[in-house]
Amino acid sequence: MANKKRDVYKPKPMTEGKKAVIQGLLDEYDIKTADDIQEALKDLLNIPASVSLLSGHRKP
Repeated sequence: MANKKRDVYKPKPMTEGKKAVIQGLLDEYDIKTADDIQEALKDLLNIPASVSLLSGHRKP
């Protein structure tokens, strides 16, 4: 059986505008961890804190 080559994701260069947006989010929400990113997204998307972004279910 021949090994299939997998396509490797190659991101496009980031524009200055996107860099500015990301830097603004990092500064505004003081993002340091993955949990910080989740909390920032919940705030931006107006999702209740009791809902997990990964599963979509309410936390106990």
